[in-house]
Amino acid sequence: MLTGLLILLLVMIIQIFALIFRLDAIIIIGDTIAIIVLGFLILRVRIKIARKEKEKMMAKIEALEKKIESMMKKG
Repeated sequence: MLTGLLILLLVMIIQIFALIFRLDAIIIIGDTIAIIVLGFLILRVRIKIARKEKEKMMAKIEALEKKIESMMKKG
């Protein structure tokens, strides 16, 4: 994730110089790369959040299974 942020920073610096020197093609390419990198970073964050949520749900399911087993043994 840090690599993606560094790439995004580098693209923004290149964009600033391209804007100063009026290099429109570089600006368009930089915008495209920035959008792709941002999409990639957002996707990675969403995947990490989903994995954490999955782990929490699995822990809850295991706890419920243990409760059900203990109730079955008592009954």
